[in-house]
Amino acid sequence: MVKRKWNMDYLRITACLMVIFLHISAQNWWSTDIDSFEWSIFTFGDSLVRSAVPLFFMISGNLFLSREKNISIEQLFKKNIFKMLIIFIVWDCLYAIDTVGVKRLMANGGLDLLLKYIINSKYHLWYLPSLIGVYFLIPILWTIAKYENGKYLNYACAMFFVFCICKNTLMYTPLNNTSIHLFIKKFSYDLSNYCGYFLLGYYLTKNKEKFQKFRSVFLVMIFISVVCFSTLITVLYSRLVGKPSTIMMTNLSISPFIEACVLFILFERISYQPSLYIQKYLKLISKYTLQVYLIHIFVLEHLAQSFNLSSLSCNPILSLPFLTIIIFIICIIIAYVMDFVLSYVPIIKKYLM
Repeated sequence: MVKRKWNMDYLRITACLMVIFLHISAQNWWSTDIDSFEWSIFTFGDSLVRSAVPLFFMISGNLFLSREKNISIEQLFKKNIFKMLIIFIVWDCLYAIDTVGVKRLMANGGLDLLLKYIINSKYHLWYLPSLIGVYFLIPILWTIAKYENGKYLNYACAMFFVFCICKNTLMYTPLNNTSIHLFIKKFSYDLSNYCGYFLLGYYLTKNKEKFQKFRSVFLVMIFISVVCFSTLITVLYSRLVGKPSTIMMTNLSISPFIEACVLFILFERISYQPSLYIQKYLKLISKYTLQVYLIHIFVLEHLAQSFNLSSLSCNPILSLPFLTIIIFIICIIIAYVMDFVLSYVPIIKKYLM
């Protein structure tokens, strides 16, 4: 029996909280005055947790590629790709119905409007097609990771850094469309994108001894420095151009890359073995992280619409963590109820939970 990696459970739950915090920070980011205190806090919050989704890919890569045997194509399609596709289609339709509303759905042109929202999925659902795309390549990625004891793993991670992270970082800097960026762009390949984070999750575990020389306090200082630098550049550049800029805020740029690596290394060092009592709840929460990810935008939007609770309800220093905890708890409860209800329909539960 494979020993459970509890540090990956800790990281998965942390990344889940980070995603919620991220979307609360972004809730009023575009509409708030860029010279205001609130906007600066939202920007800092965004920079602080921007590595959330890259961490999800890294966790998946760590767990999939750490297996002794490559997953069979049949198992990959049945257990992972097909299931994730069903989840995506169901939640895409549910969000489209929620956005359109029953009244507009029943009116003339309602179905056309519904189809429009299904095609243009809710913004956070992009993660599922991207993950499915990576799943398709797992047999190849596993071979890269394992071939001759990872002989080409370093090479693949280096290519990811140069042709993906560097390319995307330059795109949002004054070097965009300069000869340097255009030269690198010629050699870019989209295949490297989130597959790179997937491989990186395994690479950092396989080579964790190499990073032991870096003390945890030093890594924390790097993390804080990158967050502050990212915030400062975003604030200054946004005020320079007179509108919000995502110059340092894409998942495939240098800041989230460094933050994700640092957090992953730090969580890899956690050796705490939870008690049997805590294990039960830890497994439960970790099990529901995907459902929390899928549900949290629904809860976030309806709290704003029905109760006027948003990131601007009070000082964002208070509202961001407060709403994160509230939304996380609500989502866990909803996921638990869904799990309980669907236990009476096992065939549906098999593909949705």
